Amino acid sequence: MNQPLYNMEKNEEWRKAKILIVDDEVRVLNQLEQDLSLEEFSVIKASSAEEGLKILEQEIIHVIISDQKMPTGMDGTEFLAK
Repeated sequence: MNQPLYNMEKNEEWRKAKILIVDDEVRVLNQLEQDLSLEEFSVIKASSAEEGLKILEQEIIHVIISDQKMPTGMDGTEFLAK
């Protein structure tokens, strides 16, 4: 009998993760925030890579979701490399 290695239902600690979303499109930021908030995640939004870096200086972030192509400043790859 195969058993899962980790039972998500018994351990809800993963829901305490803070997620940073970086995207230049407000519609995308708001939709992701809404969807993730329904699952009780703590979501922080940034509308640019530069704003995301400022947030990372002040907050402990567990997961980052970043747009790849942003029209001004750094792109997603540069942001994640920093």
